[in-house]
Amino acid sequence: MPKPERKAAILDYFASNEVLLPSGMTHTQLSEYRNVTFSKKTTRRMLYELADDGLMERVDRGGHTLYRITDDGRAWLADFELQPHEGTSETRNAV
Repeated sequence: MPKPERKAAILDYFASNEVLLPSGMTHTQLSEYRNVTFSKKTTRRMLYELADDGLMERVDRGGHTLYRITDDGRAWLADFELQPHEGTSETRNAV
């Protein structure tokens, strides 16, 4: 799965479920309910990058780092879903 699609899968899960999760639980939920095949390490790295880019927010709760989507993350996801597929004029379906 290309990097933009991995980002979209993570952002879509958070946007659809309005959750605040640690990286490990995020990977479990994505694997279980979205059938993603990328690794737990990739999920952790993607969350870190998304937070650095302002698309996710890191929240410290009792020494645990949790993540939630930001308004910028929702806007990025909406733009991503409107992008045409390569070589066609069709837009992407929601992830």
